[in-house]
Parts: sequence; structure tokens; C-alpha cells
Amino acid sequence: MAVSVVIISKNEAGRLRLALASYDAAVAKAAAVRIDTEIIVVNDGSSDDTIEVLEQYAGALPLKVVHNTSSVGIAHARNRGAAAAAGDILLFMDGDVLIGPEAIVAHAERHRERGRRTIVRGASAYLRCTRPFLDPQTGTPFPGQEAAVARMGNKLPDSLVTIEHVRHRFDTIEARARPGIYIGSIHADLYAAEIEALEKDGRPDVCWMTVPGHNVSVPKADFAAVGGYDGQQLPIENRELGLRLCARGLDVVYAKRARSYHLAHQGQGRDPLTGRPDWITAFYGKHQSLAAKLMLIFWHGLARSTAIPEAARIDSILHLARILRDGSTYDYERLFRNLVAASAP
Repeated sequence: MAVSVVIISKNEAGRLRLALASYDAAVAKAAAVRIDTEIIVVNDGSSDDTIEVLEQYAGALPLKVVHNTSSVGIAHARNRGAAAAAGDILLFMDGDVLIGPEAIVAHAERHRERGRRTIVRGASAYLRCTRPFLDPQTGTPFPGQEAAVARMGNKLPDSLVTIEHVRHRFDTIEARARPGIYIGSIHADLYAAEIEALEKDGRPDVCWMTVPGHNVSVPKADFAAVGGYDGQQLPIENRELGLRLCARGLDVVYAKRARSYHLAHQGQGRDPLTGRPDWITAFYGKHQSLAAKLMLIFWHGLARSTAIPEAARIDSILHLARILRDGSTYDYERLFRNLVAASAP
């Protein structure tokens, strides 16, 4: 089996340097069990030191680089990386995400165990105290975050993430990790609901909505057959891809040992829970299944929206699955239409 890791990155050279350092152990462990690995980095029009970082790792990792002279965006950048891949399994990651030492092996093993076409989701975590750092190794702040870094005072050294930590003291990375991709109780609740659904249900008619943006792998042939990511579906292009793949016959499984660690950052504008609702028109213009509609109601409930009556609240993805299976006396179709109307500009 051959795995192509696809990493997209734009203007995050300091974070990318740390991310690539984490692949030393992961690639070595994969090679030890005869899993061929290549790492494809799509440089999506960066204007910082990204090229220098990639040159630094060119001889140390099985690296292939796709340079976009101007940014094409997340979905199209991932598609370009996938098109350049030689492996039969695509593992999507990001330039601000550390990969755990066992992750590549764990993804490959799950694909082998299933013996059929499947989507594999790993275990996601974020690292505390990295949000203000443009470069978590040097403590260089994002523009506008200078005061936040200054307030750290003598705690600053303990907040940094260094190459030394990544390569030789990974236990310190694990100690700082918290479950989920983003910071905040709403995101923690969503992550817990997604993993619960994968561990206790696994039905593709609901588990497509657990497909994340990174630490997720899929057979390249199936990815190509459905046309890859849809650039009109941001910020839920990952779940929308999962929906189309599951409609093709794939299922979704969880790989607990495939751990990743997001270097948390300021701003979560791609977040459909608390961000702008303009994704609703594009997504529901394309997908009208009851499961898709119930997802919107479930998310509004997680975000503590007052638009959701207590009688209509969906507590989990498992609860959503029960509604699909057993039906409900509540008029969810009407509630969905009201939510869509309220989101219109």
C-alpha cells in the first residue's frame, strides 16, 4: 500500500516547519512496515518563507511540492495535491497540523482491515497556548497579537512549540493536547458527537457529517471518481465530500491511533457553527436529504441558538440517526425552512 499525504499551506512558514518535522517519525514507522509514503505540499501562493522551508526539508523527507503562483483556495489546492499523488490512499493534512508518530500506519491499517472502500478519520487534537503565534517556535505573534504575547511574560517559553519538542520530546506535545480541532466548548461538543457516532453507529447515512478537513484518508480512485472537493462548498467542503463519497458506497471509520495536533490560531472564520451562514445556500442548493437538513438543526442546537425549540433539539448525531430511522412527530422540514430563511442576506 502507498500513502500520499497531501498538505496545503499558505503563508504559515513557521508552522509548516514544525509540521514537516513531525513527519520524520511517522514516515519512518510507515517504512518499517513496508508502507510507501510521499508527502505532497501544495504551496498555495505564499509570499513568506514557505519556499525556504520546503527547500530545507527536500532531502530529509519524501517530499513533492506543488507551487501555485497565486492562491486557488483550500478546496482547489487539495485537489491539485491529489492530482499529483502517486499513492492509492490520499491522507489529507494541513500546514499547521503536527502528525502523530503512528498516524500513517494507523490510517493504512484501517484501510487494509476494512478490505473495501472506506474513509478513515483519525483522532484530532489542538495544542493549547499557540493561538497568538505566527511562529510557535520563536514566539513571533500574528499581526495584532503582540499584546497577547507580551502578557505571557515569563510563561512564554512554556507556550512555545519547538523542533526539539516535535522530534525528541513528543510527550510534551501530547501533554498539551486537548480533544478537537478548534478551541471552545461548542467545538468540543461537536467533536465528541462525531467520534461517538463513529464508535457507536457507523452508518454512512449520518457519518458522512463526521468527515474532517484534515487527518482524513480516502482511496484516490474514489476521490477522483466523485470529482474531489467542491470549491463552492466552503467551509464545509470536507463534509460535502464525505456525503458524495458515502453516496458512492463508502463508509466512514475511526482510527484512534492516527493522532494529529492542530496548532490553534486566531480566527475561525471557516467555522460553520459560529461563522457566516452563506455556505447554507450553496450546500442546500445541492443536497436536500433529510439527514443534511437535520445536520443544520443539530448544529444550531450546539451553538445554543434560540431558533431551536426545546422539543426540536437534536442532542447528538446518534439522536439524529434515530430520527432518520424511527421518524418524528416534529415538523423538522418546517424548522429547516425557517432556519434557511433566517440565514438569507
